[in-house]
Amino acid sequence: MKNTIIISALGTLLIIGTSSAGPINGKGKSKAAKKEAKQEKNADRLADREELILDKIDSKLLLKDPECGDHRHADINHYTNHTAKRIIKLAVRGALTEDQAKAFDDRHEAIVATAKATKEQTGKIDTATLRTSLNTLNDDINAAIIAAEEGDKRTPILNLAQHRFEEKIEFGEKTGRLSKGEASSLRRKVDSLKKLEARTKDGKELSEREREKLMKEALEVRREIEKELRD
Repeated sequence: MKNTIIISALGTLLIIGTSSAGPINGKGKSKAAKKEAKQEKNADRLADREELILDKIDSKLLLKDPECGDHRHADINHYTNHTAKRIIKLAVRGALTEDQAKAFDDRHEAIVATAKATKEQTGKIDTATLRTSLNTLNDDINAAIIAAEEGDKRTPILNLAQHRFEEKIEFGEKTGRLSKGEASSLRRKVDSLKKLEARTKDGKELSEREREKLMKEALEVRREIEKELRD
């Protein structure tokens, strides 16, 4: 059920249009006003869905999820890669805050860097040390999931949308649908959204109105990305 809600919410954010028709029979709001009203309504809906996702997070179910679960594979390469992907998945599903995810990701990168340095010195990977480090990292991730406060600063839909934005920009650049300049401009917009999110959170729990504001900005970034990909 939880996965269905998340997918539905993400789909809404990625496909909601922001165009609007002009005044009917010379009456009603202008196109700009209608567009603004529609974005406000869509942002409200997404904020409500995000709150619903946070209310339904179940740490036990997350730990059993193939993508989010603590699967300590026998193959050390598989284990290393799964841990990295797991951190991202938990962040975009709202089980970890962005600060927690970044801290865990930094630790993972340090573990991999140490393993590579050891291999360069000895000619082989110290599998036992690498596995021990990954085990400790995953133990700490599990503790963070279980200890997570309801609501908190987590923004699962927004995190997932930002991840998809980056994928879409990379896809557009690789396929030639976006020039380097266009891709750079869009990445700056995504970065601006992340900075706004960081400023809005600023160590405190988000209000419903603040979530709506962030969702509205995300919808605007989505519109810009889709527009550039169509041109």
